[in-house]
Amino acid sequence: MFGTIISEKFKTAYKNFFMIDYLVTGVAIILIVFIDNLFIKLCLFAITFTLIGISGTIYGKMIYHYYDYQHLGKVSTVINTVSSIAIVSCMLFGCA
Repeated sequence: MFGTIISEKFKTAYKNFFMIDYLVTGVAIILIVFIDNLFIKLCLFAITFTLIGISGTIYGKMIYHYYDYQHLGKVSTVINTVSSIAIVSCMLFGCA
């Protein structure tokens, strides 16, 4: 929730934001596994999920900015379908 509130403060280009977002989030998640200090883990989780909230909101803005309003339903359906298939596939491969 905090990420969505502060997301409108970001005015950078979309691709620049997502590169930084994925880099920081990925490093934070990796560090969570290897660090034993509970307070540092809590801070890393806070950073990670704040950035995830920001990126979700900016991703939605990007969709509305780049696609014609007549095609938003189709675009949204394709994105949600592909994402759902990818999530289920990754869960199945992780269990194998």
